[in-house]
Amino acid sequence: MLKIDEVDKRILSLLVENSELSQSEIARFLKISQPAVAARLRKLKNRGIIA
Repeated sequence: MLKIDEVDKRILSLLVENSELSQSEIARFLKISQPAVAARLRKLKNRGIIA
């Protein structure tokens, strides 16, 4: 079973609400850096959670 943490869940939730959000916008909403968002999105993609 794939485990995702709360930050990943929040990223996914934001993308469900608005799939056109930029990494910078997601970072601003979550108060984390844009590179951190990019790394998390890459991890989610590599795990097949997002396309």
